[in-house]
Amino acid sequence: MYLAKTLMILSILWSTNAPEKVKFSEEFWLTNYDVAISQAKKEQKIVMLYFSGSDWCKPCIIWKKEVLDTDAFQSFARNTLVPVKLDFPKLKKNKLSK
Repeated sequence: MYLAKTLMILSILWSTNAPEKVKFSEEFWLTNYDVAISQAKKEQKIVMLYFSGSDWCKPCIIWKKEVLDTDAFQSFARNTLVPVKLDFPKLKKNKLSK
């Protein structure tokens, strides 16, 4: 049920007129799944797992630019989601710390 609501809201956000672009700060994204689950339970929010190949996956790059970096999504996410970034870049310099 929660997944269906989240996907519906994301679809609405995607189809709205192009909102002003913003950039998520890296602090916004958690990288530890267990911490995210704990935080989501405490805040009664939904965990959003964002799988990405940030330096090679074209759909990931477009999704970030056209959805995740929008003001509308950022407002929605801050109030509703606990976002977890799971990035799998090819270049060593772009890899997340353990």
